[in-house]
Amino acid sequence: MRSTVLALVVGASLLAQVPEPPTEAFFKGDPTQVMLACAEKAVSLQPRKQVVLAQAGHAHLIAGDKAKAEAYFDRSASGTAETYRWLGQARLECGQAKEGIAALRQVGGRETYSKNAQRDAAVVLMEAGFPKEAEEIMDGAFQMGPKDWQNVMAFGRACLRQKRQDLASVWFARIMANQRKAEGLWNEIALAFADQGAER
Repeated sequence: MRSTVLALVVGASLLAQVPEPPTEAFFKGDPTQVMLACAEKAVSLQPRKQVVLAQAGHAHLIAGDKAKAEAYFDRSASGTAETYRWLGQARLECGQAKEGIAALRQVGGRETYSKNAQRDAAVVLMEAGFPKEAEEIMDGAFQMGPKDWQNVMAFGRACLRQKRQDLASVWFARIMANQRKAEGLWNEIALAFADQGAER
């Protein structure tokens, strides 16, 4: 209860910093304060939307306010696959690997059809240096959408960005098993190798 009251007080003070409409001067302010004020504004617009709460928690965790972050994470804990992806990403980015991986592993069990959220979770894990866990989650996404070559490409690009051509090759070969006639896939693989997986 105390953390919720504190969150409301801190949130109200941050919201007071946001002009209506937001000005260029506001966005030129201290980046951390702009980040937090924007996160609080999002919560004020959708106070019950779990993914918004998780994203606000992410912002507060990045800013170093663990108590406020945890208050938001608690409020979003029964959320969607996307919510758990944000929870996991926030924890990984702040050095909480065990908790981050645990949250990302829950992405697949949140909804009947969560292949895109699972792909996003797998990319987050790959970029954080957890390839084994990333592949486990990506396998779940692939099982839901074995012909979704865009998802495989997103993961393959993440592998290439991490200098893991060996893993990218596994996934490119896997999708080619049933998508050999998709010219877009051939082109995307060519571009992925050309730019070493950089996001476009």
